[in-house]
Amino acid sequence: MTGADSTETRRKDDFTLGVVEGFYGLPWSAEQRKILFAWMQKMGLNTYMYAPKDDIKHRAHWRDLYSVEEADILTNLIESACEHEVTFVYAISPGLDISFSNPKDVVALKRKLEQVATFGCKAFALLFDDIDPELSEADRSAFASFAHAQVSVANEVYEHLGQPMKFLFCPTEYCTSRAVPNILSSGYLNILGSKLLPGIDVMWTGCKVISKKITIKTLEEISTVLKRPPVIWDNIHANDYDPRRVFLGPYDGRSPEIIPYIRGVMTNPNCEFEANFVACHTLGQWSKSNPDGVKKDIIASDRLSPIAADIKLETEVDTCSDEDLPSLGACYKSRQALKLAVKEWYNEFLKLRHPHRRVPPSTVQLSAPPGVPISQSHVPSPVPGAVPVVSMPIPDMMKTCTVTTPTVITSTMSIQGTPAGAPVPIVQPTPAPPEAIAACVTEIASNPNISLLQPLSEPVNALTEDFITTNDLDGLSDCGNDVEAMDCVPSPAVTTPASAAANQNNGSSESLMQVEGCDSSDKPDSSAAACAEFESCETDKVPQASPAPSNLENGPVSKEDVALLTEMFYLPFEHGGKALHFLHVLHWLIENLQAVQPAKKGSDEHKEWIVRAADFEKCVQDLDAMLCRLFYSPNKALLCCMHTYLWDLKSTLAVCLAFIKWLELGLVHDVSALPCTKMATWFSEGYKEAFTSGDMEPWAFRGGLQSELQRLLPIAAAHDLFFIKPPEIIVPVLPRFRPYQPEDEEAVYDICLKTCDDGMDGTDVFPENPKLIGDRLVGRFLSLSPEFCFVSEDQHGVSGYVLAASDARRFLAKTKEAWTPAMREKYPKPLHDDISPAEEVMLSFHNEPSQPGEDVYSRFPSLLRMDILATRLTDPAVPRRLLACVLCALKAAGSYGVHTELNTGDEFMTDVYTKLGFVNVGSESDKSSEDMIYMGRLF
Repeated sequence: MTGADSTETRRKDDFTLGVVEGFYGLPWSAEQRKILFAWMQKMGLNTYMYAPKDDIKHRAHWRDLYSVEEADILTNLIESACEHEVTFVYAISPGLDISFSNPKDVVALKRKLEQVATFGCKAFALLFDDIDPELSEADRSAFASFAHAQVSVANEVYEHLGQPMKFLFCPTEYCTSRAVPNILSSGYLNILGSKLLPGIDVMWTGCKVISKKITIKTLEEISTVLKRPPVIWDNIHANDYDPRRVFLGPYDGRSPEIIPYIRGVMTNPNCEFEANFVACHTLGQWSKSNPDGVKKDIIASDRLSPIAADIKLETEVDTCSDEDLPSLGACYKSRQALKLAVKEWYNEFLKLRHPHRRVPPSTVQLSAPPGVPISQSHVPSPVPGAVPVVSMPIPDMMKTCTVTTPTVITSTMSIQGTPAGAPVPIVQPTPAPPEAIAACVTEIASNPNISLLQPLSEPVNALTEDFITTNDLDGLSDCGNDVEAMDCVPSPAVTTPASAAANQNNGSSESLMQVEGCDSSDKPDSSAAACAEFESCETDKVPQASPAPSNLENGPVSKEDVALLTEMFYLPFEHGGKALHFLHVLHWLIENLQAVQPAKKGSDEHKEWIVRAADFEKCVQDLDAMLCRLFYSPNKALLCCMHTYLWDLKSTLAVCLAFIKWLELGLVHDVSALPCTKMATWFSEGYKEAFTSGDMEPWAFRGGLQSELQRLLPIAAAHDLFFIKPPEIIVPVLPRFRPYQPEDEEAVYDICLKTCDDGMDGTDVFPENPKLIGDRLVGRFLSLSPEFCFVSEDQHGVSGYVLAASDARRFLAKTKEAWTPAMREKYPKPLHDDISPAEEVMLSFHNEPSQPGEDVYSRFPSLLRMDILATRLTDPAVPRRLLACVLCALKAAGSYGVHTELNTGDEFMTDVYTKLGFVNVGSESDKSSEDMIYMGRLF
């Protein structure tokens, strides 16, 4: 009997169906795994594999035995799995450094698995994925090939353990694309098939590492070679290769007709535990749609042959229809399965559950602008409802059998003394202590554009993390009940804690540039958090969540919100409907911008453009409202899991919306002149087809919807302005960006006054002339170049600005002609020698203005100035987003470089602009005084 035929006689309970925790990144906590077991029992899944790549004793130090404490934790997990009728499979990955010919290593492997067996474990797995397929010199003398070496160890361990009922083997060639030279001719796979004992199941990912489709034809091919049907290690929901994507769509691309041709399916899902409910739920539904597991080889009126089934499956995936392949059981339709999963997942949003967190370091070094005490520097006033979170570096892109996404997009902070990549999600919404926010902001500011290919510095021990019990959380969790919730819509009349603090300090305020420019270490473990780690807790073990504000639009989180969430983060080879809507509307608005030219005003084309722009804005507002409602949902673990993905998407959309509002001004006359029309986008010929075909691994199209939106903007290549480290506090409302309006003038002048002294408040410097410094630094931009000015706005009004002139040379000429004479009349020239700082500014209007040399004008033709109040800061990424807004406008207008003017003594602001990508561009030929420096940036 062949391996394929043997499937007909297998017992129904032999089918392996479940979850493998096999990704790179922070492993799930013990409490999260227990929640998973409960999910699996309800969903009809029967197997869990413990295989976190970054658990130190699973892979890197596989020889080390577990301590007594670790043994207790594993034993407890195995017992919990058994209680939920889930088979616990312990997997070990010795392939990094095992010597197959060394008896000591083989004994160590047996001893390790023997120890786990004493914990009650009855199922095991031996993984040889993601390793160098070359034997050492000693092993080459003992084994004919790499496959012979692996088979020898696997068979020996399998027999030593008494041939357990479930023993899994993951090969080094684990998919068609990695078979050398191909499946049928692979010496490695053929040796496995002929030499591996028949009771050992072999894992397989399909045609690719991440396979869009898994068909009967390909399964029959690999089954023939392996002489047994494979167990599918399914990476369709894995996300560790892309820090901007998480996959919430249904299990798809695999017809239930393949069930008789395999021995099981183990999904290797998202790194973020809370994001995996839909993946598990729809997998359970899929498995029940062909319960008998009978092959459909007979062509009849109500059946399809395997080949016809594969063709229909391919058609279904390509057309994204609700149709699915017929089966003898219930028909599986991915869209219907998703709807049912969303209904069930919604209940998880209503459960009070906290994420686990780590113990913080005792101190953190902060820096301040000159003359500002450290106690007042870099510390925004606590925002009502703000929640501190933590950030983590991104592991190297993993193109492996156990692909998983770096969890950077789970908002976390690296903690000193813990491995890089260890996350510390949020807790109950409470006012964050100022020192905690200071540490968070400092970390982001010191390294706002962290490496996206940074590997984990070392693995972690997933079983011995120091946790604080829920009893230690009472004071922290209960604080949320006393917090005044933030509105979800702008409320300028409301006094914020930040503004109150400013009033108490005689109106002093800090520039966001202080935050962006702080001089802290770039190392991931240099930041601090004012909290300790604790495990996820069930509803009956923790205090109740803070109530949502009474004016929260449409009440608590809804099923529609959950559905919208899944649409925005769908599947590796497919965007959800709402995501595609954003793309199509933005593309249409750019392609039809001629409709908003002054000559077209009032026309049908103009009206249609305005309607579609309003539709885009409404969609952004709906996403804002969903994020706000999610913030007030009880499940804080889920909020932490999804927030940074939503933050990344929302802030990218905020830049897109600001660009649309700028396009509405009608300053761009020819769409073909836009740089984005020359880049490969979702709408370029062949791009969509390549994305959806599955012919390439999805990491070839990294970034998800956020990246697709970015590609449509003029500065698509400015990745440092989009791919940004997430904020380390979570608040329900994110800043917005828009073009400057005349009514913003007073706010712009006020911000200029409070940030004019190298990032410090200049109110006391100009007590009798509060408008003076604004007239000197920003007034000419607002008067002569308002079309290239943007503001950031929070729920309390304008909080920052970036002002620019597209043609700096022409702008200087207009300043001399129109602005300077008016200022000379307004501020007479001081006639005495002993002048005050205010009079020194007045004198500058009467002197010849400084200007850079021609080389600066030729390379950086535009000019800008930017300031943002730190006391209104809820997102330290605002400077980069705001800069992105103005650079989009400048690029669309034909510019390619921008410079800014600084005093030579402005060391702090110089550091700020350096962190924003500016470099010193001045030269000896500059027609300026020695008191000025120029910094520029190309884009």
